[in-house]
Amino acid sequence: MNFFGYAPVENPLPGLNVLLTLVHLLGTIAFFVYAFVDSSCDEVTVYKTGQPLSTCAGMLATFTCSTSDYDATTSTGHIRTLNNKNCLTTRPLSPQGEYITLSSCDGFTNVCISTPISVRMSQALAYSTSLMGLLALIYNFQCKRENQKREGSPQQDGESL
Repeated sequence: MNFFGYAPVENPLPGLNVLLTLVHLLGTIAFFVYAFVDSSCDEVTVYKTGQPLSTCAGMLATFTCSTSDYDATTSTGHIRTLNNKNCLTTRPLSPQGEYITLSSCDGFTNVCISTPISVRMSQALAYSTSLMGLLALIYNFQCKRENQKREGSPQQDGESL
């Protein structure tokens, strides 16, 4: 199959062919190794509901925490607005003066979203294919130059190397 419009009868540059093949193999290996070991992630802010009180220190700004029996429609249970600095140390009181136990919180928090391995593998394959195309273009250009040197023919007007 010929992508670049030049099909050599013989390999005019066997050393370059081997060198570019090695470059492609090393590049492909590097792309796949990076895909496997890359543990970077993008941090995004999300709104979480029903989180245990023990996770409140990681929440952002102010948020609400409620007792396990809280129901907004029937006005049962208790709800309090806290922040991440006082949520574990504050012991809220009910209107009757009793301590209440908060069980779950709703609020914003940062989470780290990493790219799935299948996507990273697809990216590595795409990079490898792009590298192969670039190396094939370089090889094609060098083969045309070498064949023109061997034939001793000057470049035609409008023909690019």
